Amino acid sequence: MKKRLLNRDRKGRLFRRFLLPYCLLLLIPLIIGTHAYYQTVQVVREDALELHQAVLEQTEHSLNQLFTEIRDVVSLISIDKDLLALMLNAEPVWTPDNIYQFSLQRDELNKLSTNNYISDLFVYLKKSGTIIARDHIERLSTHPMQIGEENFEAWLERIVETEQLGRYHRLENVTNGRTVGNYLAYVSGLPAGYSNKPEGAVVIMIREQSIVNLFSRLLGPEGSFAYIVDGGDALIAAAGVQAQPLALAGQGRMNYTFEQIGGRDMLVSYANSPGNGWTYVAGLPADTVFSKADFVKRINWIVLGVALLLGALLAMLFARRNAKPISEVLDALRDFASKGEPGRKLGELDVLKSAVHQVISSNTSLSVRMKLQQPVLQAAFVERLLKNGFNRQEELEAHAEHAQLDLGEASKRVVVLRLLEPELLPAGSTAIADTELAMEQMRALRGCRYVHELRSGRLAAIVASEAGIGLSEQEATDALQTALAELQEALHQQFGLLTLVGIGQPYAAWLDLWRSCNEAEQALDYLDPEMPQQQARYDAWGSMSGHYYYPLDLEVKLMHALRAGDSQALERLLDHIEEENFQRRQLGPWRKKQLFTELQGTLLKLSEHLQPGHVELEQQLEGIDIEAGDGGGTEQAFARLRQLALLVSLRIQDQKCSKYSEMFGQLERRILESYADSNLSLGQLASEFKQTESFLSTLFKEQKGITFSEHVERLRLEQACKLLSGTSDPIQEIAARIGYNSDKSFRRAFKRAYGVQPTSYRSSAPAAMESL
Repeated sequence: MKKRLLNRDRKGRLFRRFLLPYCLLLLIPLIIGTHAYYQTVQVVREDALELHQAVLEQTEHSLNQLFTEIRDVVSLISIDKDLLALMLNAEPVWTPDNIYQFSLQRDELNKLSTNNYISDLFVYLKKSGTIIARDHIERLSTHPMQIGEENFEAWLERIVETEQLGRYHRLENVTNGRTVGNYLAYVSGLPAGYSNKPEGAVVIMIREQSIVNLFSRLLGPEGSFAYIVDGGDALIAAAGVQAQPLALAGQGRMNYTFEQIGGRDMLVSYANSPGNGWTYVAGLPADTVFSKADFVKRINWIVLGVALLLGALLAMLFARRNAKPISEVLDALRDFASKGEPGRKLGELDVLKSAVHQVISSNTSLSVRMKLQQPVLQAAFVERLLKNGFNRQEELEAHAEHAQLDLGEASKRVVVLRLLEPELLPAGSTAIADTELAMEQMRALRGCRYVHELRSGRLAAIVASEAGIGLSEQEATDALQTALAELQEALHQQFGLLTLVGIGQPYAAWLDLWRSCNEAEQALDYLDPEMPQQQARYDAWGSMSGHYYYPLDLEVKLMHALRAGDSQALERLLDHIEEENFQRRQLGPWRKKQLFTELQGTLLKLSEHLQPGHVELEQQLEGIDIEAGDGGGTEQAFARLRQLALLVSLRIQDQKCSKYSEMFGQLERRILESYADSNLSLGQLASEFKQTESFLSTLFKEQKGITFSEHVERLRLEQACKLLSGTSDPIQEIAARIGYNSDKSFRRAFKRAYGVQPTSYRSSAPAAMESL
């Protein structure tokens, strides 16, 4: 009971460790939602401020235009000579001429005051006590306008007497007997620029509502307001709920602030006019401004709540799902580590540390063994390279990487050194020791990439060409010959070894390096062993030969390329034969005929592989004119021979593809019938189909894209799924029925393929099983 509680507590801790990271991941949508909300608030605030500033600027611009026009009207009135004369000469008792002149000035005022914002325009003549308006003429004392509790006469005389001229005045509760409202009045003395008491005045009245209309776009929501104050914070015009100007600290062109007004947060934006020092102020309730942001906030909270709920459920599900197999593995590790020591309690960390140390030790041991095998791998690669064992560049590069050999980009050639009998063998000297000495000396050659023993007494060195690095090809070859001569002399003087050296031509492609090796060996054949310490370059000796070039190993390579249906390798070999015999050598007609006869014989040897078609090939070969004269028949005959060789290669390839396709179909059927046999193996199938295991493995990989073992395992596990979901048979019995020798190996394979144990798969829901 106590052990069960301990195991449950361990699993609970493991579950919580998995749950915590998943829960932390849920902070991501919370952070994203909060960031989105604050970004929305910022955007909404910027949009509201842009709107406020645009309206305030437009209002300022419209009023500045109005004020400019008012100054122009006042200027025109102040320079009107007739009006000035009338102001100075008219008496309190009006004469008919005075009345006529008054009417003329009234008409002039009508022409001047065309702006819709100007509601009234008065000219006051102090001496005669006359008020001339656009639509009437009357005495100041009888003018009906009332400004609050003060009549128009008293207000105007106060303004004139106290010299409050050239300014704008806000007038509240102004009535003219018909309407009541607030006005903005501008009063200017006449004549303009007069330093003493003015003899008259110009009064221009602007209805406050006309100015308020400019703010109409900002006065929609309840609680909004707008007003204008002058430089002394005196109210010029106002609209909305705010009666008293606010104390605003900003001194910039455009500013904003949040104020608490009437228990509500208000976004107040204001603009300072640099011209007259007025401040244009507008306020909107903050909850109205940020209503869009509040909507986004509510949506974010709803989405976040749903995401947190679903995330918590998924976190618990994933944590439980991930914790269960880990806890099972840890239990298995703990049981394994404590075998034979029942009283010893090992923690999971101790077991894992031990396993890691074992893996590191195994890898170190494997690395050491691989390093010991590296020279063998490199020797095998170079042996195959120098004997034309690679037909494709991709295959060559893959093997070079496996052997850890750097191919390099420069041109390279092969130098073959032949060891002759030494003049004097030191005590204890052997042929093996001589070979090792010679190989060590050859590795010291400049540009030497690798030294390989071709066969007893013959060493091949792959040397990078120095042509193009400050040297021409001829200079690089001469430098190499000089270094080889020094090498031969050193071997002779120090170790008593006599040598001959053959030098092949440089080639850019590693696939052609076998040609350089072949050329170096041919160059050696031109040298007389009785005359040691000599060198032979193939390009110097080969062109002097009158014998055709078609050695036995080249014929074997050609036949191999034909049998394999490798057209690319075949083309390369035929190019080599053509270059050696028709470009480098001067063959006589009889030698050319011998060469063609041998090439025909090679193709005829392979004609039996063409079923059907060999008779046709033999007839075509016999029809080639192999008489090599001076009229160009040689080139035509070789071109026809090349065409037939490529045709043979293509036909063999087609036959192999057809044969392999049929064979693979039989192979698949055989596997489908026998995959439940635990003894089924690739070696057994290779024996049945009379093929090698490597061939069947390659064929299977090419046709199916997976290996033989992967295919068999897939068939077995698919059948296991059917048995698990459709029967109640024990796991051991199912494992035996589908070809597994033990239920443990079956369980490992099933877990590796589907991520769950067979028992969990069987107990899961049908939908889950279908998804698997």
